[in-house]
Amino acid sequence: MEKITGRWLLSFKSMMEAKGLSKDEIVKQAGYIRPNGKASYTAFYEEILRIKNINKREELIVDSKNKRQDNVIYYLLEAIKLRSPNYNYRNDWAGIGQPNNVYIVRHYDKKIAEVTTEGIRFFMPSVKSKSTKRRINAIMERFLGVNLFRKNGEWLVTHPLYFEEKYTDGMLIKYPEII
Repeated sequence: MEKITGRWLLSFKSMMEAKGLSKDEIVKQAGYIRPNGKASYTAFYEEILRIKNINKREELIVDSKNKRQDNVIYYLLEAIKLRSPNYNYRNDWAGIGQPNNVYIVRHYDKKIAEVTTEGIRFFMPSVKSKSTKRRINAIMERFLGVNLFRKNGEWLVTHPLYFEEKYTDGMLIKYPEII
């Protein structure tokens, strides 16, 4: 018998509880049986917790009622990481753009980043606000390990321990190579 996994396991568990089956019967019918024929509660509940954790993470990202002001950038970064199809909260938006392999990030309806398979392309709006710079820096640090800063009136991207390069609008920064 094959184990039931994923979100279907939660539905299966609810249906079996509604029928009045015991926990032992539910675990066995879901396919979580040890070699000696007894119910494997540990594996069953580990899968339940894994699915609940995935559901909770998605709820936090999608449901704006659970967000706090100081966590706005955190949720934006999580939406990028999970490639949420249509993330929209306060002044931030992220979603699939054209062509379909590009993930676009916007702040105040201005495109600030395009996440591609090669790297991330950054765009600095004509009005350079602290909140826009903070989002660009958060994306750079989280996914690329670089940082954007201003020195003598010039915008630079620093690659820690390597070099600094002049920031240009539409600049593509490739993902770091793992050695």
